[in-house]
Amino acid sequence: MTSDEAISLAFQVSTLAAGDSTILQYRYYFGHAGSAPVVDLDANNSSGLGGANFTTNFTEGSAPVSIVDSDSTLADIDSNNLSGMTATITNRQDGIAELLAANTAGTSITASFDTNTGVLTLSGSDSVAHYRQVLRTITYENTSQNPDTTVRQLSFAATDGTNTSNTA
Repeated sequence: MTSDEAISLAFQVSTLAAGDSTILQYRYYFGHAGSAPVVDLDANNSSGLGGANFTTNFTEGSAPVSIVDSDSTLADIDSNNLSGMTATITNRQDGIAELLAANTAGTSITASFDTNTGVLTLSGSDSVAHYRQVLRTITYENTSQNPDTTVRQLSFAATDGTNTSNTA
């Protein structure tokens, strides 16, 4: 049996007084407990990158730019809630001039950006749907008047408190 297979059990219950019977069915999926969340920054790969990745452009002096596609997905098959997510600029070239932000309005999620490490931390127990909502609002900004043109790499990971997602 694979992790995506189910076993169905049927029980017949008889009531002594009426002599009637009914069948109760129970379906159990094996292998899903302990599954990690899954992050995909561009579900339909419209940005041209495959897999769970997304690409966009930032122009000096412009407003912050979204760094995930509007069709990004976040799921966890064995948990309705997540406890955290991080977005990290892994190769910052302009130090504290590079910023990540997220809109957490209407959720129980808090956002905190560490200018020293380039890590945006989202925390707090909330639904997968709310974390997906916040994921779709994450933006990048570079306030440098002469930004380095090196392509930035960012990584994203979510956790349900037990397991950590793929790195997108």
